[in-house]
Amino acid sequence: MCIAASVNPKEDPFHFIEDGATTTQNMALAAQSLGLGSCWIVVFDLKEEKNSAEERINALLNIPKNFRLISVLPVGVPRNVPFQERKNFHKLSTVTN
Repeated sequence: MCIAASVNPKEDPFHFIEDGATTTQNMALAAQSLGLGSCWIVVFDLKEEKNSAEERINALLNIPKNFRLISVLPVGVPRNVPFQERKNFHKLSTVTN
């Protein structure tokens, strides 16, 4: 599955990029907490050039013209999941005098 994070710059013209980036980061963290894998793909085109990835994906997904596509986040079950043992934070947080 792929999730497209798009925003309307007119709603917050000074922070719309941060809004889209925060949304993408939170979705990636949520996916990871569920044991899923994701990879943030930036498609926002700062220069708004013709035939950019942002423009082509907007057309493909029929995203309204007044929205900007910040990123695409593929999410799925990872092929290999490395086993990592959780650290015991109680041992790490002891203070010695």
